Amino acid sequence: MGSSIEDNKKIALSYFSLGEKGDADGITELFVPDGIVRSMGTTFLASKLQGHDEIRMAHSGIYDAFPDGLKLAPLTVIGEGDTVAVELVSLGTTVAGKIYNNQYVFLFFFRNGKIVEMREYLDSQHVNDVLFDGKHP
Repeated sequence: MGSSIEDNKKIALSYFSLGEKGDADGITELFVPDGIVRSMGTTFLASKLQGHDEIRMAHSGIYDAFPDGLKLAPLTVIGEGDTVAVELVSLGTTVAGKIYNNQYVFLFFFRNGKIVEMREYLDSQHVNDVLFDGKHP
């Protein structure tokens, strides 16, 4: 049985509230077991993360990089069928004292109330510049 557009929107938004709390296990549970996360971009960050272990690892340790947390502010949420789009901005200060302020669009694809795939569109160069001093890790 499928889920409604409004249910899917709530699940997509819960992804970000769990992210602000650093709840990697909670985020992982939003996905089907073979769920995929894709970070789009042209730097080394362009990647494909598959399965719960990789999704959990990708979302754990947020407070290691941002000791005061990372604020995630959704601006626009649009849903159609089994797809939800969220426009969002982030704001946080890194352990090195740098301001991280990125803009995103996330596309969530659902099946039966679980995320099958999430695509993250962001300024990957900003990530590289702020988190990695412009160098590949």
